[in-house]
Amino acid sequence: EGPDARIEGIVMVRGDAGDGGGIFCDGYVSPTFIDCDFSGCTASRGGGLNCADGASPTVIGCTFRENIAGGAGGGIRCTNGASVDVQDCLFKCNSAIWGGGIMLRAGSSATIDGTTFEANEAVFSGGLRVENATATVTNSTFLNNTAESGGGMGSGDSGMVTMEYCTFRNNAATDRGAGYACGTPADVRHCTFVGGSSPTGSGVFSGPPQGNMTMSNCIVAFGSGPAMTCDPGGAPGVTRCCFYSNSGGDTPCVSYTDILYENPWFCGLPMGDLTVNEVSVCVPANNPWGEQIGAFGAGCTGAVPIEPSSWGSIKAMYR
Repeated sequence: EGPDARIEGIVMVRGDAGDGGGIFCDGYVSPTFIDCDFSGCTASRGGGLNCADGASPTVIGCTFRENIAGGAGGGIRCTNGASVDVQDCLFKCNSAIWGGGIMLRAGSSATIDGTTFEANEAVFSGGLRVENATATVTNSTFLNNTAESGGGMGSGDSGMVTMEYCTFRNNAATDRGAGYACGTPADVRHCTFVGGSSPTGSGVFSGPPQGNMTMSNCIVAFGSGPAMTCDPGGAPGVTRCCFYSNSGGDTPCVSYTDILYENPWFCGLPMGDLTVNEVSVCVPANNPWGEQIGAFGAGCTGAVPIEPSSWGSIKAMYR
């Protein structure tokens, strides 16, 4: 099947298989899935959808909910040179050992745009896992995902991650990297990490030898744990970012230049509105570089908003 083979408006519910509890795409096929629902499916690999051996489906406006993989890819798994184009989808409450929402491995690749990963869980990478693979992730949201490593997202071994205009909110990792646990080369631009919880990186963890990421024009704020942690030998480059009020410290771990340590003044953080006030240093007119910092620009005017805080976080600002 080529891309003109359309599977549209179909519900795959409680499917059960070794590979692809909902659908298995094998070989050089490239169907298009539109407005489909993969719910409650289970598999060893690819609870909702499994793509292997050169398959390249397009997935638009689909929902992957409460799917389970005993191994990799609660929602979607891609392997052995497969690729997937994911647009405007929702991955919610899926689970696996590797990649609760999506798992990419063994030379596979993905482009992911406008997609939400919410309340997924895994041992490694609650929302998205990239391992010996490549991924381009844009305009996407990682919310309330959990894992031991990489609450929102994680990458490892060889490959490459490019990420731009993404938000990571209230993700948690018991070991490292509440937002993103990076173990591959990565280029992270214009992303917002807020409210993450991890003892080693409420925003980002970077590990050697491959995890020598670059991170620019990002916000890391109001996290529980240090904003960014690196293993010895990791050498991320951080520039033109805003780090603020992370309980374990705001200073990036290795190489950094041009960092602001000021309140980004989100317009509605408790409601999930991560646009910033017009007076914020993250607005191009208010910082030395004339560039937007974070995933969103100005979204409110007037008096700066009041944000909730704990006494402990206030004291930590003056230590």
